[in-house]
Amino acid sequence: NNTSGTVGSATLKIEGGTENGRILMHTGTFEMTGGTLTGGTSTTGGCVQMYGGTATISGGEITKCNATNNGGAIYLEGGTFNSNGGKINANVATNNGGAVYLGGGTFSSNGGHIYDNQATNGGGVFIADGIVNIISGQIESNIASTGDGGGVYIDGNGTFIITGGENLYPVQIEDFLRKHERISDVAVIGLPDARLGEIATAIIEIKEGYKADEEDIKDFCHDLPRYKRPHK
Repeated sequence: NNTSGTVGSATLKIEGGTENGRILMHTGTFEMTGGTLTGGTSTTGGCVQMYGGTATISGGEITKCNATNNGGAIYLEGGTFNSNGGKINANVATNNGGAVYLGGGTFSSNGGHIYDNQATNGGGVFIADGIVNIISGQIESNIASTGDGGGVYIDGNGTFIITGGENLYPVQIEDFLRKHERISDVAVIGLPDARLGEIATAIIEIKEGYKADEEDIKDFCHDLPRYKRPHK
């Protein structure tokens, strides 16, 4: 099928088959539980461009989309995008965010696989603004042609995280974690916390052929002052 249009107040569902084209959202709901969304091309958001509404991917695949600027597969400037499963792979952005460009809104990952995407910066996910909540899932084997943020790129590392009254500079924690022999790339972000205000959270890409779990990373971080250690 060919998909190209705007999601209004209705719900668009992809449950199987192959859909060629792209989706523009200002409101409404997009749900993908199976099938393939592919072949979209645009300046921003090759297959999905969001300014509002809610998109939830729990299965299927978004692949071979292309943006001549930002967001090879998905460009998010408003609304909520939930990656709960499925695959986002083999997408290309000329500038930033091979898979996902976040310029506003909320991007949440609680599963799924983001891999083999390519951009100048942030081969996987490029974060310019908005809220990021990564609980689980895999972000790996993405390529940034500049070498900056193969997996995740956060624009503006000069900002800091305030946790328990202490200022944490993400770039300092990232530089420390990159010394781990199994870590290919890392981005540190602040997530809201009821007690501390914010907590440092590390989004880590493991080198191909290596394995590391959360306990391995926590053990490595024992050389950091306690308040600088990522909570997740």
